[in-house]
Amino acid sequence: MKKETVILQKELLYPVADTIVRLIAYIIDLIVLWSIRQIAVIPILTMLGLMNKNIIFDAIPVSTVVSTIVFFTYFVLMTYFFHQTLGKMIFGIEVVSSKGYNLSFMQVIFRELIGRYITQALLNLPYLMILFNKNRMGLHDFIGDTLVVNSNDVEYTVDIESNRKEGLI
Repeated sequence: MKKETVILQKELLYPVADTIVRLIAYIIDLIVLWSIRQIAVIPILTMLGLMNKNIIFDAIPVSTVVSTIVFFTYFVLMTYFFHQTLGKMIFGIEVVSSKGYNLSFMQVIFRELIGRYITQALLNLPYLMILFNKNRMGLHDFIGDTLVVNSNDVEYTVDIESNRKEGLI
């Protein structure tokens, strides 16, 4: 099986994560978020008497607003602090800057908040972009200037680069 690679810096080649792996990782993340909703959000809203309440012109359920906040918070915080969500951790893939430097908080906000919001608003169809470009970038990746790569290869390349700087190689 041929691995596709992406050039992030002049010397670094990182294999791009497979599309199917990304899809399954995202499904796992959705299961995690559904579990959080069932275990924490719904019981807390029920105890507070807010489960059947609507807000914003009496049209949007409080549970939908809270679940949306949990959704975006999960993706923003996990990506910023760990460069990967639980689904990505399971499959050994992570989000990196397409320029080869550490992810900035603004990149994560653009990718996970703005990019995913637009993708959700367009009925998740922009995820199909991943199938039609060589770096397997979705709309949210283009907006955040990020790539999803195999994390073991990233760590290996970073180790080589740091050993080079220290004169060990």
